[in-house]
Amino acid sequence: MTRKKTLAEIAELWKNDKKLYVKKSTFSAYVLLLENHLLPVFKDYSE
Repeated sequence: MTRKKTLAEIAELWKNDKKLYVKKSTFSAYVLLLENHLLPVFKDYSE
């Protein structure tokens, strides 16, 4: 059985993919939202 990924792991994969398709300023805004608002609360969630 495979282990479920945490939101932090999924966010890292998403950032790596998204970086290829958006402008630097947009990517920076996404990272800011993730690191300041979402990950502090939800980083360990896996469901």
